[in-house]
Amino acid sequence: VGLFNSQGVAWNFRTHENEVVSRSPPTLTASTKAHDAENLKGISGPFVAFRHRQNRLEFLKDGSTTIEATLDPKQWEIVTFVSVRQAGSEGAGGVSWAPIGLADMLNSGGSILDSTEFDIDG
Repeated sequence: VGLFNSQGVAWNFRTHENEVVSRSPPTLTASTKAHDAENLKGISGPFVAFRHRQNRLEFLKDGSTTIEATLDPKQWEIVTFVSVRQAGSEGAGGVSWAPIGLADMLNSGGSILDSTEFDIDG
């Protein structure tokens, strides 16, 4: 999911160029959630959210849990949401993991071709 603060400019249809309409646009606070991504709407969660500019991973208990990003003018944030997988039983030392892909790429999830679940108990 992409979050952008592009306030202060507008497309001029006559000149076919961007036009500055405000020299000092305000800071913007945007929110998003895993269920904003169409292919994740049918999954209850939990999820992780990876913020690319901040290089930060957050745990979200479900798809309706929102995260916020405060963006200065011309700033952006890309958030990759991934469902958390469970291998083994949680109470017996199971492993939770989320395949976020290549974290240094803007489309980190695009590097995942397949994610196979496995049973570590047997």
